[in-house]
Amino acid sequence: MKNKFYLKTTFLVILLSGIIAMLYFLNLNKEFDFKTKENIGTVNFINTSITLKLNDPVFDYANSNESNTLKDFFTLTPSSEFFATSIGDRIILTFKDSLQSETQYTLTASPDLKDVYERRLNKEKTFEFKTTSQRFTYLEKNHPQSKDKIVEYDLSSKSQKILFENENISKFGRDNEFLVVSVENKDKSNNIFSINLSEDIQIDLSLKSKKVRNLKFSPTKHEFIYTSYNLVFENGFAFQDPNSTTYFTKYNLDSGQAEVLNLPEAIFDLGEFIYTNDGEGLLFKSSVNSEYYLMNLNNTENLINIGKHLQTGGFSKDGDKILFTDYDPLSGFSSFPFTTIYSADRDNREITTGEFYYIDPIFSNDDEIFISEKYKELTGTRGLFKISKLDKNLQRFDVYRKDNMSIELPRISSDNKYISFETYTEAQLLDYSNFRAYEFQNKPAQGGLVIFDLNKNSIILELEGIEIVWHKF
Repeated sequence: MKNKFYLKTTFLVILLSGIIAMLYFLNLNKEFDFKTKENIGTVNFINTSITLKLNDPVFDYANSNESNTLKDFFTLTPSSEFFATSIGDRIILTFKDSLQSETQYTLTASPDLKDVYERRLNKEKTFEFKTTSQRFTYLEKNHPQSKDKIVEYDLSSKSQKILFENENISKFGRDNEFLVVSVENKDKSNNIFSINLSEDIQIDLSLKSKKVRNLKFSPTKHEFIYTSYNLVFENGFAFQDPNSTTYFTKYNLDSGQAEVLNLPEAIFDLGEFIYTNDGEGLLFKSSVNSEYYLMNLNNTENLINIGKHLQTGGFSKDGDKILFTDYDPLSGFSSFPFTTIYSADRDNREITTGEFYYIDPIFSNDDEIFISEKYKELTGTRGLFKISKLDKNLQRFDVYRKDNMSIELPRISSDNKYISFETYTEAQLLDYSNFRAYEFQNKPAQGGLVIFDLNKNSIILELEGIEIVWHKF
């Protein structure tokens, strides 16, 4: 009986080995190739990854003695940095930064790419894809002639879509799914509405006798934070409640839950604030002492003091530098506000001297700096401004100027291809009853928007509006 068992077992082992050998032989005689079609189609230019399917698993370059990595077998035109990983018969290419919007790309695979059986492609393989168009959302401020509007604009189709209307819109923020809007009521209090854009559901947060000072949407979560204080009403006028200070409220749009953030007692009367790039913290200003603080949203009582500054221009792409506008009244050389860069090693470096008047600095995605520069006096105002650029060596270049207009608040698109400016006429600058507060400066409540193509060095769009938000989704 044992002999029969051993014979059967031996026979099965030989048979199985033969099948495996035959399959291996068939694989060796099969060409190694991609299953993915050469025309990939349209892909989102933001947070993009591309998956390529093969007819067999790719060679494990990461755990071999090969000098080349998987990434080395691919080239992209126009070029953009990417990472390459493999899972079974799939290769995933993930781009480090946003691609250029509305651009045709060619991805080429080298003929030397091989599979687990060490068969090579033996021919170059190309794939084509086009990225989606750039979009932005802005506030069309028509009050009191008609309702204010939040408008979405597509730069490719030149199409507009009204997302929200109200008699007096103050601030807004959005992501791919939600829009959040602060409106001013007739009694000067504010309310906030959240709108689920995909399901067309609008929720009234019913704030009740509050003044919203600022509102920011998280760059990474369905969440926003706003600062507010309580109001009291006397003889038809609204005043800040003397027992109320300005405080942070965080609102989770998925759960509908609001949370008041607890800060150290010495920190109150909150001013300007922005999210950190990863959405896990805030950079904010205390209006009492003009100090800026970094706060981890998971530990709101442990703050990092950044020092006294007039206003922030935001973080660099990598989050390791912060732009500030500063002013030293004791300096005889600094007649005007000057620009500084605060780095992760706590160094605060001046990059403009204060000899010339600069405001509204902002980093581009490659760490160049766009800034508003005064070019002409206008009695009763700060003057008229143009847009300039400081390159990585801090050399200054003119970007855009329009006579008898002030060009301010540069904002960079997520693909670094476009930049927007707000434009104000002299009449708008001189209308002191109709303005928006921007920390140490005021901006007209109404203005125009200019969209400037940085590749073509020309204007591609002008329209009436303010407070642009470039889409990052």
